[in-house]
Amino acid sequence: MKTQSNNDPIVSIIVPVYNTEQYLSACVNSILCQTFSSYEIILVDDGSSDNSGAVCDHLAEEHFQVVVVHQKNKGASAARNTGLRASKGAWIMFVDSDDQLNDERSLERMMERTEGVDLVACGLIRIDATGVDTTHYPSQVNKTVSSQEFVKYLLDFSYGYLGFVWSKLYRKAYLSGILFDEELKFCEDQQFLVKYLCALKGRKVRLDNTLRAYKYFSRANSMMSSLQKGYNPDFFTDFLAYEKIARQIHHTFEDPILDEMATRNLIGSGCRILGMMQACDHALVEKQRTYIMSRLEELDGNRKIQKQIRRSLVNTSLLQLREKMKTLDREEKVRAISLWMKSDSCQFCCLSRKWKIAYLLNVVLGERGLALVASKI
Repeated sequence: MKTQSNNDPIVSIIVPVYNTEQYLSACVNSILCQTFSSYEIILVDDGSSDNSGAVCDHLAEEHFQVVVVHQKNKGASAARNTGLRASKGAWIMFVDSDDQLNDERSLERMMERTEGVDLVACGLIRIDATGVDTTHYPSQVNKTVSSQEFVKYLLDFSYGYLGFVWSKLYRKAYLSGILFDEELKFCEDQQFLVKYLCALKGRKVRLDNTLRAYKYFSRANSMMSSLQKGYNPDFFTDFLAYEKIARQIHHTFEDPILDEMATRNLIGSGCRILGMMQACDHALVEKQRTYIMSRLEELDGNRKIQKQIRRSLVNTSLLQLREKMKTLDREEKVRAISLWMKSDSCQFCCLSRKWKIAYLLNVVLGERGLALVASKI
């Protein structure tokens, strides 16, 4: 039976929900079992067309910590914004409805790290579509840094990718006026995080990827996995997000090193998108291509950009090749790789060292040479 608490929660955990009925109960239960008990769970049903809304209502009936908001479908950013407006906690946390907190002490351990800081950024466990733990961090870190130093780590990936909004605690007092940009379909997490870090200018952040507080599940039908299957016009907003990030960093920190890093990330985003656009020719994509090219030419030399675009095209075609090879046996993989290496998509100068070796073995020994390395590609 549901029992009401009279005290405001310390933590508001915002969960945007859209057509995830098979994962939602596991997600919420991973929060309900936490040893740290002063929290509310705000489930924002973003116009789900499956049974997710009913699951939300049932969970709210059974548990006083659960609050439900139903709205028309507007996207994850709008759902998170709705959750922010409804939140009562002094700290904010975001959890995706198909993910989970890692164990029952995750929230307690994160709260232990909040003293003297205004953002706690912890690590995660990454589970792929087959259930395998694929977690990897370039280095381990557990320290308190300035918000400006955290921006540097965010931009140079020295501790892995930090741009996700989950696996973090945000002090609500510094979120005043900060919302997710609902026009962005990609990179909206990182842009929100940069806005928050700019608001924290001069304050402290706890960075600890040794605490794996969050369990992220890579789904076969996720938005990110769709990038491997071809160009999605929504991905253009990734470039727009990096433009906004570069402007925010420049105006807040006035740091030439951070400006250079933000510009490099913007150029990288543009080149990746242009590489993915190569096989697209409809009017919307051409308009996007023209915009990105004009912006990149303002930032860097055209010759350099063309080289990066070629490299991005090769990387995109490799992603598509790897996706295709998931269902092939070893002999079929060898043939698929051999055919790809004979196509225009394969440009030797843009290949990584591993693929250059495979290419040369294919040239010298044919399919027999590729068979030597097929299991490692």
